[in-house]
Amino acid sequence: MVNRLFQELPVLDLATNRWHNIATKEDPRAPESGYPNPRRCHGCVQLPPEGSAGPHVIISGGYDGTKIYDEVWRLDLSNMQWTLLSLCPLPYPVFFHSAALCPSGRMYTFGGIVDDGQNTLSSRTSDVHASWMCIPRLAEICWEAVLFYNPELHRHSPQSLLHAGLPLEFVRRIDYT
Repeated sequence: MVNRLFQELPVLDLATNRWHNIATKEDPRAPESGYPNPRRCHGCVQLPPEGSAGPHVIISGGYDGTKIYDEVWRLDLSNMQWTLLSLCPLPYPVFFHSAALCPSGRMYTFGGIVDDGQNTLSSRTSDVHASWMCIPRLAEICWEAVLFYNPELHRHSPQSLLHAGLPLEFVRRIDYT
């Protein structure tokens, strides 16, 4: 059977309040059909436009009734081009998980159902994973390093951190509770 589910996507025209289908373009480097396989219970987030890149939709994981996926696919909404993000799959196949995207472009996934090795699909996880969906700003990379090398940063007052030279936008991210 030909995979047609992600070759055309239903779109609501807000001006006419009518649905119609829009064709998408395959990823020529992806295996099989070049489109995501049909699935349900996958994570889905939208990456807003940045620079010359248009907005993107990211889907992760999912389940087709037989197989659990660990893939991450990106759909560029400006040209409807699918891309398999083969360098950043999920750590393991999962479905019914939550996915969220922070403003800096990092996608977080939480929980879900994973294969327990006995084909019962009853194993739930509470794991949290993170992946960059775009090239982060240098300031974000530096902030990650500061947090890694200073795990007790929350013990310092905001005033002392500002005095040490940390930018206000990052000091505001620290949970002092």
